[in-house]
Amino acid sequence: MKAVSDLSHESLVEIVELARDGLYLIEREPGDREAGYYDPDKDWEIDTLSDLAGVLNKHGLVPEFLGDEPRPEGSSCDICGGNH
Repeated sequence: MKAVSDLSHESLVEIVELARDGLYLIEREPGDREAGYYDPDKDWEIDTLSDLAGVLNKHGLVPEFLGDEPRPEGSSCDICGGNH
C-alpha cells in the first residue's frame, strides 16, 4: 500500500473532493454536480463508501494483505521497515 505522503497534490484533491461530494453534495439532476448544493445533514448511502473505496484503490491506498502498512521510501527490511 502506498503512503499518503507519496501522493501528488492532484491525487489528494481528487480524493478529498470525491469524499466531500459523496458525503454532502445533493445533485438536483443525477450526474449534474454543477447544479447541486451541499447539505451537512445529507443521508449517506452505501454507494458513497463504494465510490470512496474505488478512488482509494485507484491511488494505491488499499492494503493488499493484513499488515500491509506503508514503508518509508528506501527501507529494505520487510519486518521493521528499517535499513540494516
